[in-house]
Amino acid sequence: MSAADLRVAIERPARVVGAHLQAGLVDLVLREVAALPPDSPGTLALVAHAMNITWRHRAARVLTIAGYERSGGIGGAVAATAEFVYEQFGAEDRETARVLLMRLVHIGDGTHDARRRLDRERLLATAPAAAARVLTALTDAGLLTTADTTVEIAHEALLRAWPRLRSWIDADRAGAVVHQALIEAAEVWERGGRQPGDLHTGTRLHAATDWLAGSNTRLDDRTARFLAASDKHAARQRDGSRRRTRRLLVLSAVLGVLLLLTTAAGYVAVVQWQRADALRAAEADARRSAANQVNARDALRDAVRLVDRASALNLALAAHRISPSPDTIGTLTALLRRHAPVDYTAPQPELELTAVGVSTGLGQVRAFGGDTVVVWPVGSHDPPARWTAPVPLADVALEADQPVAIGKDGTVWDTTRPSAAGPITRAVFPNKPDHPGVTADGRWLYTSSDAPDGPYPYRSVVQVWSLANRSAYLATYGGVFCFVPGNFPCRELPGVHNDRSRSLPAIPRPVLPVLSADGALAAISDGAEVTYSSLDDPAVPNTEALPHRGGVLEGVGPLRTMTMSADGTRLATSGVDGTVRVWDLTDPTPRLTTVIPDADLAGRDFRFSPDNRQLPQPAKGGVRVWYLDPGDVISQICTLSITTMGESTWKHYFPEEPYQRPCS
Repeated sequence: MSAADLRVAIERPARVVGAHLQAGLVDLVLREVAALPPDSPGTLALVAHAMNITWRHRAARVLTIAGYERSGGIGGAVAATAEFVYEQFGAEDRETARVLLMRLVHIGDGTHDARRRLDRERLLATAPAAAARVLTALTDAGLLTTADTTVEIAHEALLRAWPRLRSWIDADRAGAVVHQALIEAAEVWERGGRQPGDLHTGTRLHAATDWLAGSNTRLDDRTARFLAASDKHAARQRDGSRRRTRRLLVLSAVLGVLLLLTTAAGYVAVVQWQRADALRAAEADARRSAANQVNARDALRDAVRLVDRASALNLALAAHRISPSPDTIGTLTALLRRHAPVDYTAPQPELELTAVGVSTGLGQVRAFGGDTVVVWPVGSHDPPARWTAPVPLADVALEADQPVAIGKDGTVWDTTRPSAAGPITRAVFPNKPDHPGVTADGRWLYTSSDAPDGPYPYRSVVQVWSLANRSAYLATYGGVFCFVPGNFPCRELPGVHNDRSRSLPAIPRPVLPVLSADGALAAISDGAEVTYSSLDDPAVPNTEALPHRGGVLEGVGPLRTMTMSADGTRLATSGVDGTVRVWDLTDPTPRLTTVIPDADLAGRDFRFSPDNRQLPQPAKGGVRVWYLDPGDVISQICTLSITTMGESTWKHYFPEEPYQRPCS
């Protein structure tokens, strides 16, 4: 409505009743209307109510500005009237007024709140007496209007202008929306003949019951019947759903069992098929492996017989690639030594050497034979430095930084400088010693001998000496080791009073004792088998790499000699038949790694290189090196200028295997 139309709506009723408007009153009303928010509904109703209250405060027949201000103006007239009437109510009537007015408001869900018209009887049904009093009071105050059977709020502006009603609406807007929806749904249910499809279910029912549980609102009879019917209907649906769920669960269980049985049967079939397939594959692999072993053995046999270097090495290398074993790597090593030149040439090849060691760090070759120790730089053709002992030598620590030599009479010499060698101590051997020896680093001296005369249940003893301080004395971890039946205490040996002496398993007279460089592992042999064991003693450090070990190597004899690596992880035996066998002692069960057949060379003494990958050995004219690592052997062979094996030769020996170049 425009300002001009509103001015007419104010002035015309006054003229009709013969009243006058004080100058400026209409302008004041228009200014307050203009200050209202745009699109505010009920503006005319607000103006009408304000002017009605101003009429009550008129002076004679004049509606004055003072009377208008006493009414509260546009923003306060309705609110002031409503608050005045509300304050006149008692506690019961105030609560009844709140319930009635809230039911007469349509709560907007995203829209403006609005008044709504309700049936008078339904409105009074919750509390007839109190509701009738409140309804009359509000109607007389002009806040409600009634028709024949309906009631509604007289002024839309009351919903925004009266703070108390506004606070009731805002305090529980969500609950009011639920209550309003519940009432409307109950009306639809009643009008439709109470059809189950019109009842509340699911989320709407949960929202209604939750709201009612937390509210003190009293429902009218129709709404209460609707909510009760909705609860019963929902309960029946839940019961039916549970029955259907149980049936589905039973059906699912039956189907699950059937599926499980089917899956299990299928799994069993697959497993059986896989096992059968794996068994067939294993059998095929076993047949193939057995055939390869036979073919490799035949190839090795022919390789040893061949005179041509290229043919022999190619055939042995192919056998190793097809079926690697200690025999194949040993045969490769033997053939390499047969067909390759001497690795280190002696300046005086006429020397008869007993043992040789190569110090790669110092670039020296050290050797001894009989009573002579010689040292020469690798590749030198100058005469070697030499020293001749006054007695035959039993052993020399060839790889030690400060090598020592031991004579067969027990005298120990420092041979670091052969030209200035001299005795440093003498060991007193019990009875007549056999095979005196010194460890690779020159720190330990050992020997075996017959047991002393007396009623002792042992036949032989091994005595160990420490040379750490260049003076020979019994080792602190026992000194004497007994090889006797059972566990006879060594401390009962005459002259020995060390409770930490160790007894080892009984074997016949030990003719071949050896000791690791750290003194932690001892091995002895009667010539037919080898017994070895850790020497568990606090004075001897055992690292994690060398846990307690012990065992017997059978089938190695008859032996001529044996040697142990400095770290105690390898043991090499030389048989009287010329076969050299190398054992790995790090595993709980000793593992044979290399078998070298060579009757001509294996009769000589040998030592492990510091890295355990080689066995240097005296040879005519110098030193030959036996390579123990398969990679080293293959690398040495493939560096020789030899023609490769042809595919026809390969197929002759290995018909089932695809052709490979031996050095590829």
